[in-house]
Amino acid sequence: MRLLIPSKINSMSNNLINASSQDGAHISVSLDGGHLCSWRTADGVEHLYLSPLTKMGAGAAIRGGIPIIFPQFASKGDLPKHGFARNSLWRLCASGDGFMQLTLSDSVETRALFPHAFTLTLNITFSARTLNAELAVTNTGTDAFTFTSALHTYLATPIADTALRGLQGCRYIDTTDKTCERNGIFEDTLLQVNNEVDSVFLQADKAVELLSPQKNIAISKTGFPDLVVWNPWQTLCAQIADLPDDAYQQFICVEAALVAVPMTLLAGESWVGSQRLEM
Repeated sequence: MRLLIPSKINSMSNNLINASSQDGAHISVSLDGGHLCSWRTADGVEHLYLSPLTKMGAGAAIRGGIPIIFPQFASKGDLPKHGFARNSLWRLCASGDGFMQLTLSDSVETRALFPHAFTLTLNITFSARTLNAELAVTNTGTDAFTFTSALHTYLATPIADTALRGLQGCRYIDTTDKTCERNGIFEDTLLQVNNEVDSVFLQADKAVELLSPQKNIAISKTGFPDLVVWNPWQTLCAQIADLPDDAYQQFICVEAALVAVPMTLLAGESWVGSQRLEM
């Protein structure tokens, strides 16, 4: 494990840590939720969307950036929506040039919801061109447990000028109608958002490209079998209290996900998944 190097942490206030790499990239991470809130490349451009209306602080679910979804995706289970990792206080364990490591372990509060012993380890590696978030889940108890997970990545981009390439031929589940999921094969070369999108692309193994006039981002993943694409569009966006009414025009969520088939870990076992963004 890397040792903590305080000089690499630019500042820390109210559990929000600001750090940089030698090649000029900057990130902001909240210990509340183990939440990556910002990634600015050396040119000063912000590539993650963070809602100006989001709540920050203990117990808040931050809207934007990269929320950590564990041990339940969305409302597919008995736990609060998206689980509790995004609402829990994480611990800073290590940092270095372009690197940060956070952990979250079970507590009295988590065991009241999820009666299992675990440790989550989030490794963030960043530079002027790349951002890699790696999540490891370890079963530290004596009984098996099952979970779903995602890195709920909000990418800042003008949605009218944005498309995703690389999903052609993937099976997907459209969940925009919460009463009736639809299944299909995505047949188009590009996915362009012109209405609400909430789809799980199954076994989406290939890299996906975000294309826009401002930037292209290659999005790849390991460990996570699925990919979720989400944009609330106008009607739903207006119903979400911590999003401005026009926020749907400013981002798309492209999420490395473990959703369709939950993962079971036996005592002592670990699972690792990661998502990489590259300019």
